[in-house]
Amino acid sequence: MGVALGASYLVQGIKMSKKNGEYTQVNNDYIWTPVRGKAQEAKLKTIRIPLLICLHPLENDRLTLKAGCQAEILIGMGDKYKKTSLGAPLAIAYCIDDRLQFDLRYNFGLTDILKDEATNVTRDCVVLSAGIRF
Repeated sequence: MGVALGASYLVQGIKMSKKNGEYTQVNNDYIWTPVRGKAQEAKLKTIRIPLLICLHPLENDRLTLKAGCQAEILIGMGDKYKKTSLGAPLAIAYCIDDRLQFDLRYNFGLTDILKDEATNVTRDCVVLSAGIRF
């Protein structure tokens, strides 16, 4: 068992969920703009700072199960977005050797990222990453 603290920069696409087969329109400059009847994704830029509890179910420590909390700082997204959000990541990591690690993580968004109270947009996402352990 252990604790991991990290930081990463992430750029990802976002779009609104569909309700009754139609995209929920907040405002054309919020998250998406219609292009020929389809939703065009905007890019969301964040710095993520997760604090995770790590469990090693195998004796060789190659497989790691992780859970915890994650603070996110939204960068350059304008006045319609909040500056921070919180999430709850669940992850599984596998080390190929002593240094190379692959991580599959699902983050449950816990807070709304828009300042508009009428619309609820959270940050649920799946992230696959590779890294080097120090």
